[in-house]
Amino acid sequence: MAAKTPYYPPVEILLHHNSDPFILAEDPLPNYVQELGLTPADIPELARLAADAQFDNDPDDELKTLAPLRAAHALGQIASEAPVEAIRALISLFDQEARWYEEELIDIFTRVGPTATDYLIAYLNNETKPDLSRMYVQDCLSEIAQAYPETSDRFQRELVACLEKFEQNPPLLNGSIIAELIALEAVETAPLMEAAYQAERVDLNITGPWAAVQVDLGLKQKSDFRPEELEIPRHLRLELFQERFTTDLFNVLDNSAVASARPPAKGFGETLPSKKSKKKSKKKK
Repeated sequence: MAAKTPYYPPVEILLHHNSDPFILAEDPLPNYVQELGLTPADIPELARLAADAQFDNDPDDELKTLAPLRAAHALGQIASEAPVEAIRALISLFDQEARWYEEELIDIFTRVGPTATDYLIAYLNNETKPDLSRMYVQDCLSEIAQAYPETSDRFQRELVACLEKFEQNPPLLNGSIIAELIALEAVETAPLMEAAYQAERVDLNITGPWAAVQVDLGLKQKSDFRPEELEIPRHLRLELFQERFTTDLFNVLDNSAVASARPPAKGFGETLPSKKSKKKSKKKK
């Protein structure tokens, strides 16, 4: 597939670069900046390629299909030279909700490190941004806090500050924040969590009902509740499922060609950071 708008060297080389941009221990990511001689002047062109969806439906050219992710990695690598411009370009990619490489952005931002924290926090608290993207940004902050322990206290404070706005937050985000606070064993935030639950502003598919959260926090025992109190009411589970996933399902079906063009599953499941796997395990079925 020919590009609708041409890309110019050195960024154009990323369209045909024979590299797998997924992070694998046995296959380190190339240093695109050093190899291609990229400079901060190339950031706008890298941002344009990273956001370009025209290659997503090109199952016959896997190299081009992966070009946007290569460009995103290059932005992360060049952030050490031009952090403001590169980080702004990277974080704007979350506005493209449900892009196929959205989870890989978590790894990219973790490599950028604490320099990106202020930008990520601003995105997390921006009510105009997509709900799922705000969850991914929360995961970025979580991974940075794990990689740089000196930032962990601030991370928890920012989570609490965001949850304090539970009335304005989407239930999906509130549930994600509560799941994170549970993982952090932040028992002292239980009253705030309870308030969000009482206001019915928590997506139960993320953390389960309030009874289950109390057990997870160690405040109660399972024996303190009836079995049904620890489970998501069936009618709510179905309602939330339909609301959150029906539209996305049609999008997945429409873009089935994209899935067939992607690399094997090695980049989408086997090397995910522990935080993402942990969050998936928290979701109640």
